[in-house]
Amino acid sequence: MPKRLIAITVLLAACMLQGSCALFGNPGNPLDELRQAISDSVDDPVRASSMLESLERSDQLMLRSAKLLADGATAQIELFVDYDSTPGQFQALYEQVSSARRKLQEALLQEHIVFKNLATADEWAALVAIHTRAVNARAEALGRSAISAATS
Repeated sequence: MPKRLIAITVLLAACMLQGSCALFGNPGNPLDELRQAISDSVDDPVRASSMLESLERSDQLMLRSAKLLADGATAQIELFVDYDSTPGQFQALYEQVSSARRKLQEALLQEHIVFKNLATADEWAALVAIHTRAVNARAEALGRSAISAATS
């Protein structure tokens, strides 16, 4: 792999793992609005704290998922440029990434259930739109970073 591609991949991965990167115009973490909404909407400080902890665990799972995507794409590119790579190597890579991604998705679902169960019905109604927007924006940003890291 050319040194330039490796350097770009490392730089993008570092930005991705931080959750933001001023080099690429990312103003910060989309989950900040949700953190504030939890603090504003949940009266019970113990539950609010637990919800924030759950959100942080979810964010770490999303970061791990994005890193997995970037690492898998980079490994695939390495196989593509290797004249001697075999279909079996591609299949093994795809199975490995798929299995790891499935485990992360299951963990993220479990964390979502924990988060939702900590909220009352009224709190959930106040948070659900912000939650959905924030999580989707975070996942999209991390996905773009992962793809950029692998293909730059």
